Amino acid sequence: MKINRNVKLWAAALFAVIWPAVLQAQAYFEPMAMNGVELMAMVKHGILEYEHNTLMAPGLYELKRSNTYQPQKDSPVMMCNPSGGCVYHDGKLYVNDFDDSSNIQAQKPHWKVYDAQTWELLSDTELKDNAASITSSLAYDPTTDMVYGFQSTFTENFLVKVDPKTGEVTRIKEYPWSNKYTCIACNKQGQLYCIYFDKNSSVHYLARIRKTDGRIANVGVISAGNFLPDDPFVDGGYSQSLFFNNATDQLYWMYQSASAYFPREEYTPILKVNTSDATASMCAYLQDGLLVSGAFFMEPRFTAPAVVEDFSFVPTTADRLNGSLHFTVPATDYVGNPLSGTLTVRISEGGQELLTLQAQPGEQVSTEALGFANGQHELQITVTNVQGEDGPTSDHKFYAGFDVPKACQNIQLKADGLTTTLTWEPPVEGVSGAPINPDDYTYTVVRYPYEETVATGLKELKFSETHPADMTRYVYLVKAVDSQGREGRSAYSNNLIVGTPLDVPYGGAFTSAADLFNYYTIVNANGDNQSWTYDSGSGWAAYVYNPSKDADDWLISPPINYKKGHKYIVTFNAYSSNATLLESMEVRCGKGRTPESQGTLLLDIPEVPAVAAGSEPTAYRVEFTAPEDSVYHFSFHVYSPAYQYYLFLNNIRVEENPATGITDVPVGGETFRVTAGEGILRIANPGKASVRLYNASGLLLGYSADDAVEWRLPAGIYIVAASDGTRHKVAVR
Repeated sequence: MKINRNVKLWAAALFAVIWPAVLQAQAYFEPMAMNGVELMAMVKHGILEYEHNTLMAPGLYELKRSNTYQPQKDSPVMMCNPSGGCVYHDGKLYVNDFDDSSNIQAQKPHWKVYDAQTWELLSDTELKDNAASITSSLAYDPTTDMVYGFQSTFTENFLVKVDPKTGEVTRIKEYPWSNKYTCIACNKQGQLYCIYFDKNSSVHYLARIRKTDGRIANVGVISAGNFLPDDPFVDGGYSQSLFFNNATDQLYWMYQSASAYFPREEYTPILKVNTSDATASMCAYLQDGLLVSGAFFMEPRFTAPAVVEDFSFVPTTADRLNGSLHFTVPATDYVGNPLSGTLTVRISEGGQELLTLQAQPGEQVSTEALGFANGQHELQITVTNVQGEDGPTSDHKFYAGFDVPKACQNIQLKADGLTTTLTWEPPVEGVSGAPINPDDYTYTVVRYPYEETVATGLKELKFSETHPADMTRYVYLVKAVDSQGREGRSAYSNNLIVGTPLDVPYGGAFTSAADLFNYYTIVNANGDNQSWTYDSGSGWAAYVYNPSKDADDWLISPPINYKKGHKYIVTFNAYSSNATLLESMEVRCGKGRTPESQGTLLLDIPEVPAVAAGSEPTAYRVEFTAPEDSVYHFSFHVYSPAYQYYLFLNNIRVEENPATGITDVPVGGETFRVTAGEGILRIANPGKASVRLYNASGLLLGYSADDAVEWRLPAGIYIVAASDGTRHKVAVR
């Protein structure tokens, strides 16, 4: 319960840092490509497990949007040494395979060509050594079927072109060694773009490259933004990738960067880059710092059809298990040119074909009725043109039948004497967001404590029962059950303490959590979920601070019978856990268990003292007179400012003053006097010495430095210890 102060500071700082990032998360991870077109990244280096410092296998990884573009770090699609970069075109992957961590002059790179569907190695050509065939970033030009790239030796920078069939490298132009040329890309019109920076100033540029002679024309200085809060633009110039979405002509940039939000303060942002003015904006990020030597979208041929749009499942039967699929067939190819000729549409689920049909470009289709099992479904739809070219296989989700219900709403527990009545409203939506059928629901009710199912098969939105007289805290769980027996999500009622009002005297030390929670009502009035609880380590009630909100938390006693005109005493011990962060508390009284009903102020303690070394927690004594025969509650209201620490409370007792029927038995001389009677032990302590009470087993039951204190105890032998070390055995009848 007592948290290290440094941990408290760290937790508050972390909350302040992470929360703004969460608020901004909605600006990231939006789709970057057409449905069915996934992003791929060739990873040269990455950490698999930070704890053991193990590395990811170098190779190609899929960055699915459904996984917010995070790679499955232990599952590469295929493995290779991709130091020279890679390009994808027309169903083939081209890789310049070598290891740049060793002597590059001695390296003989291998130009490898893979089938991008099966990842079968189609060809492997060994290239020249002496750094003649190394590359660092590649781009495929669809207008010339040529690969372009950058080559850096120990003293030289070159623009090169590579024959995709043979891997033969030809140098086009040498660039200044004072610049670092990091990545290159080519759009579908054949225009090369690159990013480079000045090694002295670190100023980054977006530039266009003329393929014929390598001449560079700067678009402008890169202005990057939309990073996580307070993160700067950081690029160390390591392996990175520049790539186009050819359907939209949008340029993307992926590189390793630095951020305090992530392990080892590294991550990999993905930026959208404007090719007109060199502005860039982060649109997604990988939560690990990866060295990526190539990235691309798994695009179809440019002349292949785009994907179907406006998909929906339209039920045709009352049970929603049969229905027609509605969608619009694409009118254009992948890059936006008009389609012509009859298209073939294939619909499947989990690899099993459901339906094949013919349609015209742009046609709105309503299929024949199909039957589905109750539940979530995900269909795959592929459109093929007359040339046999497949477009992307798009995914489409829908729910057949009625959804599993979410939680019941507005669950309220009220009490009238010993009878409680539970009411609720039916769920309003399904777990998957699909339609539900509340008319078919029954309800199950579970009572706590003891997690006892007290009702099943209820149709009425109400449940009542009468409880024993013993004071107990009750809470109920309610869940809907549909006609198929599927249980909806559970939800809980409010807590209520129910039982016959108690008589004076009442209270004592908390011996278990039940002594607190089954009797005292806890009200978190400021709604911060930081309130009174039971500290099992000390056996005390404890208020837990909030780093940003002032306390407004109540601990309200059980109902107790009081008599008009009688005087009563409330005693308790309390202390602040930190001497420099003192808590504030008041004691109040009223007829109800709500803050509004606690109208009478009995005691205000603006600063509850901490416990000094060698001393005991402060003992408090409050007197009041009952204005009428009635049931009252007293309460402990914490109103400390934000960012304090903990407040502890125990040994709460209420009794009538003066007490009667006690036989005095003098023990212990002048320091204090102990009197024992039937079920009670009183200590007169005019010198306010520190006094402790133990049972016969040596277990500490309480302590006090007040001038008078009484304990209500079961019959037995007890030991009273003074601060001078003397002990006295007392028998309580």
